[in-house]
Amino acid sequence: MAESSETAITSNDAALTKSLLEKLTELVLLQRTVVQQLPIHHAPAIEGTLHPSPISIKLDGSNYVLWSQAAEMFVKGRDKLKHIKGEFNAPQPGTSRHPKWDIDDSVVNGWLLNSLDEKLFANFIRYPTARDVWDAIATTFYDGNDTAQVFDLNKRVTRLKQSGRAIEVYYNELMTLWREIDFR
Repeated sequence: MAESSETAITSNDAALTKSLLEKLTELVLLQRTVVQQLPIHHAPAIEGTLHPSPISIKLDGSNYVLWSQAAEMFVKGRDKLKHIKGEFNAPQPGTSRHPKWDIDDSVVNGWLLNSLDEKLFANFIRYPTARDVWDAIATTFYDGNDTAQVFDLNKRVTRLKQSGRAIEVYYNELMTLWREIDFR
């Protein structure tokens, strides 16, 4: 009799274990599906700062060209470039496509705003769409005239010195300036 009750317990344990494993597998698959649908993972904010941005360069007012290239590359890599380049108009509110577009636009808008230096953030927070933020930043920081900027870059190249730094560091800085001049 004791042997058959041990067999019953073992059989019940095996069934329970199998059921738990099936539920756990379902939960893991569900979690993967949810995580894959998230646009990007954001780490929590550090006290006293804005939420970290997935765009690695912060626009501080003096680095617009570099920032805009990094931001555009990041947004394009997430297949959301149409939100800043205006390749299509927003669907009309009330249509079936508008809620998804609105969510995507808010995500892109967040990426842009969170990549701004804190002192610039308030200047652009009130714009309703990512395209409006993008255009306002371009209007503010890109004057369309590279002549003064090229002059400044050339001046920086001529004044650049190795000053005891490793040749690789000096060369890298020099090449960065030359590439920026070539770009302009």
